[in-house]
Amino acid sequence: MYPATMRPFWSGLGACSRRPAQGFRLRLQDLDFTYPDSFTAMAFGPQFGLPLKPRPYHQHVFRLPQLQEVVAQYGLPTVL
Repeated sequence: MYPATMRPFWSGLGACSRRPAQGFRLRLQDLDFTYPDSFTAMAFGPQFGLPLKPRPYHQHVFRLPQLQEVVAQYGLPTVL
């Protein structure tokens, strides 16, 4: 079952002081991810004057079963 919206839903794990705690459940096989993170992968940086070096995995959304393949091909993300 998919959410009623076609817009992305960002979420974090753990406490957040800005909003009251609310919970939800997801099946692991229903999770999508960007690589390395949404800000970089979806090319938001140039809108804020940040450089972007295009990579073949940018502007893609991957399914959780693809995680092992993506990491095997491109390695773990690093902080520069």
